Amino acid sequence: MDISFLKYHHWANIKLMDHLGTIPETILNQEIQSVFPSIMRTLQHIYEVDKTWLHRINQSLPTHNVPLFSSILEAKSGFLELQQQYQGTLEEELKRNSPIIYTNSTGTEFMNSLEEIITHIVNHGTYHRGNISAMLRQLDTKSVSTDYILYLRESASN
Repeated sequence: MDISFLKYHHWANIKLMDHLGTIPETILNQEIQSVFPSIMRTLQHIYEVDKTWLHRINQSLPTHNVPLFSSILEAKSGFLELQQQYQGTLEEELKRNSPIIYTNSTGTEFMNSLEEIITHIVNHGTYHRGNISAMLRQLDTKSVSTDYILYLRESASN
């Protein structure tokens, strides 16, 4: 299985946070009528879900009560650390190549392949990065493109 799609997800999150780091924190925390009450809360949600899936892949207990990020710098640090944790975990899981059995938030047990889970993680992140772009536009602020094709172009040039 190729994990480059997950590498795209991490790239897109960092690219978005680099852009958000140029915007005043007051805008990022401003309440807005959207899927989540602010840009920072949406970013927090992406992180929390990514962390939950890592725990499911590891078959470890999830960490509840993840502290809220107080700044973009803190968020970026958290996402970078999580990315490193994913890399170590995925190397082991790829060797095993067995289905992941996990329990969702309501206590129901499911089984999915690692590929299905990665596809979900990336799709979920893309959806919420789109929410953040829409929120930025509502706040009269520019967004940044995190399209997959840009990732491929940037990766090819490195």
